[in-house]
Amino acid sequence: MFTGLIEEIGEIKIVKREGKSARVFVKTSLSLEKGASIAVDGVCITVEKIDKDGFWAFLSEESIERTRFKFILKPGIKVNLERPLTLAAKLDGHLVLGHVDTTGIIVSVKKKGSGAEMEFKLKDKYYTKFLVEKGSVAVNGISLTCFNIKDDCFKVALIPETLKKTNLGFARVGDPVNLEFDIIGKYVENMIKGRGI
Repeated sequence: MFTGLIEEIGEIKIVKREGKSARVFVKTSLSLEKGASIAVDGVCITVEKIDKDGFWAFLSEESIERTRFKFILKPGIKVNLERPLTLAAKLDGHLVLGHVDTTGIIVSVKKKGSGAEMEFKLKDKYYTKFLVEKGSVAVNGISLTCFNIKDDCFKVALIPETLKKTNLGFARVGDPVNLEFDIIGKYVENMIKGRGI
């Protein structure tokens, strides 16, 4: 489980394809242990091996097909990194599982003083129902607040710190992003469906 507060921007340095899956080497200065979970652009994966300047991890076919890695997985890609939440840590951000629901596309980027406003279009309109005005959404693993929800689009405001500490700081129109919606909303919908309401 994660909070959506990014610790570092890492870089995918090596991609070794294994059929429809892949092993990747991610460069980072974060302290990690073999077998630990880590969120890479909001995708929860397991650290397989530690090297002096990063770690190796396996991306399954599901992890690639459901996420933006389907479109951008190659050496040189900058990725947001977050280690898992511990019971001793303060809960900032919001609860993020690292299970990406769908992808989206950046449709506009507007400077707002030293910050910015970004608009995203969902790949699958089905997920629009999980967007709540001023509610939480994870974009590339970043805990953000959505607003101006219209059809299959929504906006977020990015403060200077977010632009500096995450890969949205150099994202451009047309870039794909990973989206994870609030877990509470998904559980509520599942319970209501189960009761036939």
